Amino acid sequence: MWFAGPVQAALLEALARRAPAIRARWADLLRAEPAASPLANPETLVHLVGWTLRTVLRRLHAPGTRRRPRRLHARGESSCPCGQNPLRAHFAAGEQALQEALVLSQAEGPHPSPAERDAALLELNLVFRDLARREMTAFCALCLRRPRQLAAPPAPRPPPSPGARRDSPPFPARARRRHAAPPPGPFPAGAG
Repeated sequence: MWFAGPVQAALLEALARRAPAIRARWADLLRAEPAASPLANPETLVHLVGWTLRTVLRRLHAPGTRRRPRRLHARGESSCPCGQNPLRAHFAAGEQALQEALVLSQAEGPHPSPAERDAALLELNLVFRDLARREMTAFCALCLRRPRQLAAPPAPRPPPSPGARRDSPPFPARARRRHAAPPPGPFPAGAG
């Protein structure tokens, strides 16, 4: 768990202090990646870095406010069927930048035990990958390339009762009757 002891709290503070360096590294990693689409333009994605970093740090500070995933999602794992989600590059670069910052923070501060070091990395990955999965799924819901969900056919209507058949003529007969009479107007038919 992230808050296993004072070393873990110190690591969290060190990550918060490194926020400007993390943002800069994240932006550099984004710019190094070729853009797969106009929406994946690094200059567009750089604007999401600050929000994403603040969200991750806030979730690390308050671990009880998020639901725990059943398993650790693999890096870059998404349910994007077309592979064109522009957030893939954003979150891949962010995960690398945050992991590098965590390792540097662990190296310069009081040295954590291997179990604490692994727990901190696991917690960081859980929080970050959960956020990445949620945001990418939300973006994919708007994608025009995703396969259309086939709607279930409508339930068949029960046949009309025999009495209802006599009371209402079939649709084409009603349409003919409505259009057979000339529309009412101020002039008699044929005047013009």
